[in-house]
Amino acid sequence: MDFSTLHPPNNHLLRDDLVGGAVQCNRRANNATHSAAMETLHQQYCSPKGNNVPHTREDNVNNLESTSLPTDNKTSPINEVETLKNISLERLQRVAMKGASESPIEATNGNPNYKTIAELLELGEQIKRKRRQETQKRYRRKQEKFMIGLGNDVQKLRDEIEMLELHRRRMSRVVLAADGASWDAVVGYFRLRCHCLQLTRDQTHFIRKSMDSNVVYNNEFGIEAIVRNWRFLRWFGDVEEKLENVKKSATNLMVATTKTSVTITQQTLVNMFPHLVGDGDFQLGDKLLGQRLVMHGSTRFVWGYENERVTSVISQSDMLTPMLHLLGNWEDVAKVFEKAHISPDFQWRDI
Repeated sequence: MDFSTLHPPNNHLLRDDLVGGAVQCNRRANNATHSAAMETLHQQYCSPKGNNVPHTREDNVNNLESTSLPTDNKTSPINEVETLKNISLERLQRVAMKGASESPIEATNGNPNYKTIAELLELGEQIKRKRRQETQKRYRRKQEKFMIGLGNDVQKLRDEIEMLELHRRRMSRVVLAADGASWDAVVGYFRLRCHCLQLTRDQTHFIRKSMDSNVVYNNEFGIEAIVRNWRFLRWFGDVEEKLENVKKSATNLMVATTKTSVTITQQTLVNMFPHLVGDGDFQLGDKLLGQRLVMHGSTRFVWGYENERVTSVISQSDMLTPMLHLLGNWEDVAKVFEKAHISPDFQWRDI
């Protein structure tokens, strides 16, 4: 076997006729184009800093355009676009978008391929700007909605604080207006009035202790007259009497303002307005049945310092005004109170 360190194993294949007859292969136009384009970009951006000369935006674009595609009949526009895709998009963007005074389209000098790329880049930036604007608008709307809701909550809290403060001042005036036994007598009067149907022994004792035996109640006399006038309330439904204020208008005089609410029931019509049922004016009775009346009134207490008891009580509530609002005319109001067992000032009367 022939072997030598000075000759390779395949020495018999390297004859002069084989080596001389080899045909050189031409590189494809696309590879040449790509190499030329990359070489141009490399010279522009990757050359040593010491040899760099400041380039303007127009120089960069012109240098890029100078790397033109070879005019080969075999190279179609599609191949040109494919070749351009191989170029770094980031570097093209720096070249096309460099400078704020000119648009990317103007920097292309009319080249259709670069113009299309510049238009796409500009469109992408517009989409980004639009998305940022929409995000900012949504954020502002959310903030505005939050601030409006917060303002409403704050206003509600302020209204509640104002109402509580008003109630506190009112109660303070009530407490400061009356003192000692006179205050107890006034408050006890309205507390017992709400329980007039079932007075206990202690409640009856309180009445006799806080009021004079010959107390004047409107145009009647005696504690029995007060209790008797209270009892007509049992013929009304859902009786509610609220003590709104008590003030001392003189040395021995206190005035309490009240708001009384009652509902007219069938028992109310039979016992208080008997002329509106049966063969009477039943149409007015039908209008009154089930209606809720709210009456504002006052009660005046005269305190006797000698015996330390209430000597006079004058009470009235305006039943005429809500009745007029309910019926709508004075003629019907007059018919209602004409034969009623209750007066327009909400007091019991015998017919």
